[in-house]
Amino acid sequence: MTETQSPRPTTDGILAECPRFRVLVVGRSGVGKSSLINHAFGIDLATVAHGRRGKCNIEDEIISEHNAYFVLHDSMGFEPGNTKEFETAKEFFRSRGKRVPLKDRVHAIWLCIKVPHAGSRVFETGDEEFLKLAATAKVPVVVVFTQFDILYSGIEMVLTDEEMKLPADQLRRLCSERAENEFEKICLPPLQKYRPCTPTCADFRPRSEQQSRPPCFSRSYQNYSESPGRHR
Repeated sequence: MTETQSPRPTTDGILAECPRFRVLVVGRSGVGKSSLINHAFGIDLATVAHGRRGKCNIEDEIISEHNAYFVLHDSMGFEPGNTKEFETAKEFFRSRGKRVPLKDRVHAIWLCIKVPHAGSRVFETGDEEFLKLAATAKVPVVVVFTQFDILYSGIEMVLTDEEMKLPADQLRRLCSERAENEFEKICLPPLQKYRPCTPTCADFRPRSEQQSRPPCFSRSYQNYSESPGRHR
C-alpha cells in the first residue's frame, strides 16, 4: 500500500464477498407472509392471497427496487397434515448453509406466526422445528406475529355500552392497551424459551405507536388504524 492509498473500508470487503443479505420467509399457510413482504419491502412480486394458499417458488430471488442489499425467498405456507412444503423449506435452508459461499447462504429467517385466537397454540410443530433447526445452524430468527388487528377487533367487540360512549381517541387507546396485554399474556411466554437464538425484531407499525419491548419480540406490521373497528 502506497502512502497515498487509504485502508479499504471494511464494508467494501464485506459487500464484495456478500453483496446481499438473504432472508428466508417461512410460516403456516394463510399467516400473511406475502402481505408482510409487500408492506415491509414495497414488493409487488408476492401475490397477496387474503387467507388463501399463495403460490411461490422458494428458489426465486425477490429483490426490492427500494433496497437492493436484501434478497428474499418466500416459501409455500405449511399445511396441517401435509409435510411436503415444510420439507421443501427445510431442505432449501440446509442447502444454503456453510457449505456454500457466504453470498449464497441464508443469513436470517423470518418466521411468521399468526396471533392465536380461541385457545389455539402459538407455535405449531413446524414452527418449533424451524426454530430448533435455525438455532443448531446459528442462523438468527425474526419471529413476526401477524394479524394482530384481529385480536384488536375482538377486544372492540366486547366493549361495554359505557365504554362505547368514550371519545374516539380514548376508545382506541383503551382497546390498544387491552390488546397489548392480551398479546403479551398469550404470545410472549411460549416465545421466551427460544430467546437465546432469537434477535431483537422489528416493529413495522408507525414509530408513534411503537413501545419498548423485550428482545426476540415483534408484532404484526398491521396498523391499529387499519382495524375495521366499531369506533370507525
